Amino acid sequence: MPVAGHAGRPRRRLIRPLTGLAPDHGPVCRSGETVGMDWLALLVMALVVWALCAAVIAVGRTFWSTEVAIAVHLPAAPLFAFAAAALHARLFPTFDDLARAGVILGVVVLLDVGLAAPVVEKGYAMFRSVAGTWLPFVFIFVASWAAGLLL
Repeated sequence: MPVAGHAGRPRRRLIRPLTGLAPDHGPVCRSGETVGMDWLALLVMALVVWALCAAVIAVGRTFWSTEVAIAVHLPAAPLFAFAAAALHARLFPTFDDLARAGVILGVVVLLDVGLAAPVVEKGYAMFRSVAGTWLPFVFIFVASWAAGLLL
């Protein structure tokens, strides 16, 4: 629905609705646009995946060496991602499986780059570890995608 602009002409909205890839929409925000509950749920679930992975590393380093913590994190990360994606797929079955996997991975990568590395690790050395960073990224994506495909 166009909004009246200058001199009565319709103006384009700068904010598009977050409708996701599913037809079910949630509450309406102040601008009158709908906010997709499927997207909100997915973002929260992706945040939980990242937090669980961070907890595995943090707790693992407390009790074990960094290598053991990474070895535990390697299979744990895709399990967390699979569980989150499976739950999301059950709640929002029409959401695109590839998009779901991409969003989960994207949130994890952004939080690692923007929060874990500069604030917690005090540098980006973690990205030199294939087993500690890159393989979990690949496994998170594949597990998230597989959950959507299998359900």
